[in-house]
Amino acid sequence: METANFGIYHHIMGKNKVRTMMEQKAEVLAGFAKNIEGTIEETAKKIKSTRDFDQYFIAPSFGFKTPEALYEYSSCSPRLVHIKVPTLFLAALNDPVIPPEVLPYDACRQNEKLIPVSYTHLRAHETVLDLVCRLLLEKKKKKKT
Repeated sequence: METANFGIYHHIMGKNKVRTMMEQKAEVLAGFAKNIEGTIEETAKKIKSTRDFDQYFIAPSFGFKTPEALYEYSSCSPRLVHIKVPTLFLAALNDPVIPPEVLPYDACRQNEKLIPVSYTHLRAHETVLDLVCRLLLEKKKKKKT
């Protein structure tokens, strides 16, 4: 999941998750404590990224052995083939949380009702409807050339 371009973001995000978690009330932390080895404080020191946070806290809390098993279970990919109404699948290529290489483009292509559209920027004044219209127009222009 982590790439060179997004690694620093995942490092900062992982550390912020730990800080926020440590600030929470004891009863919230108790839910994590039963699923980890050692103390919460010891485990928190191991976290260097979002994946680490998921490995030590989130995956075990939901019964997964690895973060990858959690990610696979949580993925929308297997469900995309069941979409029956036309759906625009928007994906930001510069999203720091979900890098482009993990986006389910292959799954989108298996369903003619899905229209995958990637973009790299938003304009500050755009609403969601404006964005969708602009992206569809840009896609139409590219097909003509």
